[in-house]
Amino acid sequence: MKTNEIKVVFQPSGRSVFVLPGTLLLEAAGRAGIVLQTPCGGRGTCGKCKVRITGGACAPSSAGKQELSAAQIDEGYRLACQSYVTEPLVVDIPPESRFEAGEQILTSHAGEKATLEPIVSKRFFELDAPTSRDAISLVTDGNETNFMIVPAEDSGNGEPIFLWQKDVRELQLATGAIRAGINLLLRRVGLAPDDIHSVLLAGAFGNFIRRNNARRIGLLPQIPCGRIQFIGNAASLGAKLALLSSGERERATRLRQGAEHVDLSLDPEFQMEFGMAMMFPADDVDACVEDVHE
Repeated sequence: MKTNEIKVVFQPSGRSVFVLPGTLLLEAAGRAGIVLQTPCGGRGTCGKCKVRITGGACAPSSAGKQELSAAQIDEGYRLACQSYVTEPLVVDIPPESRFEAGEQILTSHAGEKATLEPIVSKRFFELDAPTSRDAISLVTDGNETNFMIVPAEDSGNGEPIFLWQKDVRELQLATGAIRAGINLLLRRVGLAPDDIHSVLLAGAFGNFIRRNNARRIGLLPQIPCGRIQFIGNAASLGAKLALLSSGERERATRLRQGAEHVDLSLDPEFQMEFGMAMMFPADDVDACVEDVHE
């Protein structure tokens, strides 16, 4: 945990996470493994991601004042997609706000009774409190230096767990390709990263990614975090809109017809840009509190 991170506890599960000031409650919930409903794509227009603040203070957003009643706001209800963490919070998640609220699982059965002999048992153990001296071990293997995250005596199968240099290289390759593509597309239309109005992250990737870390390693442009938005299950929402609205279907057709395919591999500058993009950014403009409160 970094000294400037803030603790957020989610009830009734009791899960807690540490996030930076200015982090969306929706993002904090995702980091805790809690997926909230966001059929509006996180724009604050559906009211489905409402949560209740039971500890700490979280100012209501303008969208929340429109979607929630005055009584609900007084009771501490907020829209997770429009509310930001500025101090330690305890947040209660109503059952209807969870993504799985619309799913129904059969719990009854008519099978025969079985003798209960579970192969899994519950064990309790206590770990020593972490200290600043718990450094990750460096292990040299030939020409490679690797990070030993868990020693053999502490792992479940008796083998140490490593973060290999090749893992870091593969991350560099993946982020480098994405960043090179973004840079080339921006250059193609004559724009700079500061000109980007918003970056939309969809699906499971968008729901659980941490904007700060993604931006720090160069996966996302160096723009204020307030412009990086989570839009949930965009494929499902787009399919529903196309089926329910002829106007939205026509809009999607116009977008498709106006889209241009750019083969980056044929761009003569791609290899040079790709090589430069594999280096992690030296600096990170931490603007996660900027563009948050309008």
